Amino acid sequence: MKQKRAKGTVDEGARPPTRGRHEALTDAGIVVLFDPAHFASIVDHERWEAALLEDERIAAEIAAGHLVPLSTGADGRYAIDVVVGDALAPDDGKGVTDTSAPYLFVVARTATLGGLEHVYATPDAKFATPLSLVPGRYAVTVHAMKGKGRADVLALLRPLAPGEAFEGRKKIAPFDPKPKKLLGAIKTLPHCQRAVLMGRLDDALKVLPTLADAENDVGAAAMLAEIHAYRGEWSAFLDRAIAVRKRPREVLGNTTDELTWLLVVAGQATGAWDRLAEVASPSSPMVSDQYLCAQIAAKGAAPVVKRDRDERHRHQPFEVRRAHYDKAFEPAIANKRDKTPVARAASEFTFAHDYGLDELALEKLPAAEEGLSWSRIPKTAGFLVEQGRSDDAWRLIERNLGKWWPLSRAQVVPLDLLVDERLRPLLTRERAEKILAMPRGPER
Repeated sequence: MKQKRAKGTVDEGARPPTRGRHEALTDAGIVVLFDPAHFASIVDHERWEAALLEDERIAAEIAAGHLVPLSTGADGRYAIDVVVGDALAPDDGKGVTDTSAPYLFVVARTATLGGLEHVYATPDAKFATPLSLVPGRYAVTVHAMKGKGRADVLALLRPLAPGEAFEGRKKIAPFDPKPKKLLGAIKTLPHCQRAVLMGRLDDALKVLPTLADAENDVGAAAMLAEIHAYRGEWSAFLDRAIAVRKRPREVLGNTTDELTWLLVVAGQATGAWDRLAEVASPSSPMVSDQYLCAQIAAKGAAPVVKRDRDERHRHQPFEVRRAHYDKAFEPAIANKRDKTPVARAASEFTFAHDYGLDELALEKLPAAEEGLSWSRIPKTAGFLVEQGRSDDAWRLIERNLGKWWPLSRAQVVPLDLLVDERLRPLLTRERAEKILAMPRGPER
């Protein structure tokens, strides 16, 4: 009797896999596999929002096999290995740090790799990469990778036989949280991250400079940069953030992107624009890189980019914006999208806010707060600041800090509160130190 092999494991007797390495950019926090044939109705941003803005809708597409999340929660640039085969090659298995349960992926016409924001009927060829996959069903196991020369993520696609029964993972996050372990002596970067998240900042600071300088660990430099930024130590921040910019691929997730936004703040505080010019990337398509280059050229006097805010709808007449909102909550649409009262309340606020219906958004916010993820909290707090309600904005942040979660091996604080120019004045030194001292993320 043939022994059954677990899916996604290394099998040295399996047929050799076919593979390709690709690069994916995302500003939406999720890199996905998708087939545009399943998203024929998404022809503009409004239809994209209706289909994929909220987690429940993303989860429904995952369950149907239309989307496979390869990374979640972090903006940035990823190297993705796409491998078609029954199992990992032995060498690949040596670089695996985490493995998902398999997802279902149904290819009707053209499998495509890109950020969630690039899921359209006709994806932008600059940001979405078509893959040479035979139409059919696949079981996709996602592997987080680590090691010199390796991709950030390896997606193993096992072709499913016709009629083969298969039920895939339905969660948006590919990997389940690891159980907590007691923290002993602090020696490594993961130890330092846990210590800082526990509020044991002084203990971590005894080790981090050695890791960053003597061991040349760019993750330690990134962690120190975040701490210096929270404390307003911009000269020290500049040294560490520049080190990260020189080796951006070694810090997975959106850490490098957020530090790039804060380099502008450091430039304005220190005037060291010549140093920043040495690590600028004029050819990069990332908004943060373009903003940094503009500020370097203008010595910090370029117009402020309103990060994470879509102003397009606000230029439309009120009647048009209200009509868009009302259409989003027609029963045939809303009942399919919003399965619970909490989800409905969050959608009502989100759509009102995004369509510039400020009075309605303020009315909907109290009921919506429970259903808002952390990614929405800083945007909402910034909205309250614009309404002249700075105290309410900070109370909203304080109530929801428990939703924040680190998205890379270097993240230790919610940098959103510094990156957003509306929120930066709210983060006083006293409040920053309070956040640094509290247990947060997985250590709460």
